[in-house]
Amino acid sequence: MRSFLLFILSFAIGTGVFAWTNPTATPPNNNVALFSPWQPSGSDIFFSAGNASVGTNTALTPLTLKGPQIPVFSSATRGTLTVTGDYTAGRYMAIDFAYNPTANPTARIAAYHDGGGSRLYLGTSSNYASGITSYGLTVDPSGNVGVKMSPNGPTLHVNGAIGATQWVGAGCETGCSADAYVLLYPDGRGVATTGWQVASDARLKKNVIPLGGMFDKIEQLRAVEFEWKDPKRNQGKQIGFIAQEVEKVMPVLVSQDMTGYKNVNYGVVSVMLVEAMKEMNAKYQKQIESLEERVRELEGRK
Repeated sequence: MRSFLLFILSFAIGTGVFAWTNPTATPPNNNVALFSPWQPSGSDIFFSAGNASVGTNTALTPLTLKGPQIPVFSSATRGTLTVTGDYTAGRYMAIDFAYNPTANPTARIAAYHDGGGSRLYLGTSSNYASGITSYGLTVDPSGNVGVKMSPNGPTLHVNGAIGATQWVGAGCETGCSADAYVLLYPDGRGVATTGWQVASDARLKKNVIPLGGMFDKIEQLRAVEFEWKDPKRNQGKQIGFIAQEVEKVMPVLVSQDMTGYKNVNYGVVSVMLVEAMKEMNAKYQKQIESLEERVRELEGRK
């Protein structure tokens, strides 16, 4: 009878025995009852009241698990999710992902708590034998995000290159209706509503010497009209220089990017033009003064 005596232990205490019974039934013949909170339901068992615990005698939740690591996996050769805690006096906790229960983690979501607040980390691995090799994403207590580095002030701080398939902007979160914004496009265009500025404070510079011979160098530069081969770049007729030609005249204007292509610093050309105009003005001024002197000499002979 399921609701009555289910099992009798093989030893006796006094005149009675231990008996496993339904908790609502009264054990017969002065037997001592061993109660089970579990109730059967087909091939399953359950209990609907109270909490259960493993590794501790304090059940704080419906299921409380206590241990330095709590793995969850379907078999010894399947992927494993492990909850790990108490790395640094309870301040560091992590959820690790691995190929199997005995393998090093291949990815990690971790949290660190101290007096300054909490931080969240996302880690990955480039060498599975070594476990987690880098933390690609970090969120500090203020919500600032660091990519491949710890945040250091800005809301988003990136250590490395940033790629985009559409425009990247600042001050343009609501459709570029603000009076001032900056946009950078994948085709190489840039838009700044109030202009571009370059650091130029004297306190930042050393080995300052005047430029000379800019008029002759400007004369050697060849301006051309062209079209880009890459259809992703700004299409239509363009005007500019050829970097390899500029490099022969003014190497300081040319740089090479990570892909091996050469770039021209067009902004510095305006500086060259200023000096070239001054040199041209000085040259013409001398010619004018020389002509005026000749005129005075001719007039003096009359």
